[in-house]
Amino acid sequence: MLNEALQKMRAENFKTEEILKDLIEEDLKSDAKKKMAEGVDYYNNEPAILGKDFRVYHVDGVEHTDHNKGNEKVINNFHKLLVDQKASYIAGNPIVLEVTNSAMGDDAKDGIKETIEPLLGEVFEDSVVEWITGASNKAWEALHFYIDEEGELKYEVISAEQLIPIYDTAHEKKLSAIIRYYEVEVVSKGEDGMVQKDTRYAAEWWTDVDVTYYIQNEHEEYIKDDTVDPNPAPHFFRYNTTNKNAKTGESWGKVPFIILQNNSNKKTDLEPIKSYIDAYDAVSSGFLNDLKDVQMAIWLLKGYEGTDMSEFMRNLIVFKAIKVAADEGAGIEAERMEIPYQARQVLLELLDNKIYSIGQGVDLNKLVENTSGVALKILFSGLDMKANSLIRKLKVGLQDMVWFVCEYLKRSKKAQIDYKILSFVIDKSTIFNQKELCENIAVMAPFMSKATAVANNPFVEDSRRELEQMEKEEKAEIEAYNGGVGKGRDDEEGNDEPNNDQD
Repeated sequence: MLNEALQKMRAENFKTEEILKDLIEEDLKSDAKKKMAEGVDYYNNEPAILGKDFRVYHVDGVEHTDHNKGNEKVINNFHKLLVDQKASYIAGNPIVLEVTNSAMGDDAKDGIKETIEPLLGEVFEDSVVEWITGASNKAWEALHFYIDEEGELKYEVISAEQLIPIYDTAHEKKLSAIIRYYEVEVVSKGEDGMVQKDTRYAAEWWTDVDVTYYIQNEHEEYIKDDTVDPNPAPHFFRYNTTNKNAKTGESWGKVPFIILQNNSNKKTDLEPIKSYIDAYDAVSSGFLNDLKDVQMAIWLLKGYEGTDMSEFMRNLIVFKAIKVAADEGAGIEAERMEIPYQARQVLLELLDNKIYSIGQGVDLNKLVENTSGVALKILFSGLDMKANSLIRKLKVGLQDMVWFVCEYLKRSKKAQIDYKILSFVIDKSTIFNQKELCENIAVMAPFMSKATAVANNPFVEDSRRELEQMEKEEKAEIEAYNGGVGKGRDDEEGNDEPNNDQD
């Protein structure tokens, strides 16, 4: 375990720089980082099939290459389709901030939301999708909070490939530190005076109180980066409004990273289906190459008068004819290979079903017009289970997000808001039979509240605003009706005059 190794190294009086070097070297060659790279590669349409050469064959252990054979690659990016499908299912609809304090009035709740939402910013929903996508590809992804030079709260997704999380040794749930490392280009002068550029690693060791910056030297040893002042540095600075040079270092009191895990098993979405995707790519690519190769017939020559095979092919291609001897039985015949199309098709269908079932996705090709609600629910059951596993962890991550927002508001003296009264409503983007749903709402309307009926109406995006609008319209209709009745009475009273003709 990482924590046990870290504690042992500290107990043996290893220097922090030595510990850092060992941790980064181990992390670079770890199986976890290998799985992350595979997930990203497959998502970016760079699967293993690209490294396969269909022209290569082996005879008695010796490798040969037939340059006349086809070497086409057919890529079927199931992984990206399933990851994007999950991200859209979870965060395709707006994620709504809610105030859960029932003692507050609507105006107070709206005021809190109007304070929090601008700090989350316009990038909130895009960042959540990026966060989910990264976690699906890499088993986990991180969000980093910081305060910029203008004193504004900012956050960004940091790739898990750059990070080494260190948890508390007791339960490995609380983040006690995080190491971030990445490649940088270092410019220096050689002994000959010429400028040379080297690629090295820079590293940051974040704790709950500060961050220390390191850089590799020419011996690949980590040393403190002397270009950063101060080093270690606080998480952020508070500047004096009257004296810009006067600043006070402060810390969040916790490591300013939020880790979103893809699932409890810490697995990527690619791992369960990688072998099936590789097989699908291999079969479909092999089929395409066979179609290409089958155009090259095997020629059986009888009584051919040419000098060699190259002359035969030249005469056949250029003149569309060849010379054969006048002997009995002379001529040419073409033998072609038969492609086992049916067997390949059955195998591709089997692999396709495996990818969607084990990958817990929805094969949209199986949707037909007016599919019933029960059938849709069954079709989406796998995706729903997979999404719920991530949603539970996402809600915890979103709660941590509002902690940073509320802490920033408190420190900047802009507001005092308890983050515990804030939550997020995640409305999954499922497909449903609209006609069937409306009919069910109409039938059940006498047995449910108006609020429930409106909330389940597929044409309503914001049930609260819809209810408010309905109340306004009902009030306007009542006022119009009462006004009309009143006017009729006035007219009757106004026309109550003696009838002169009758008199």
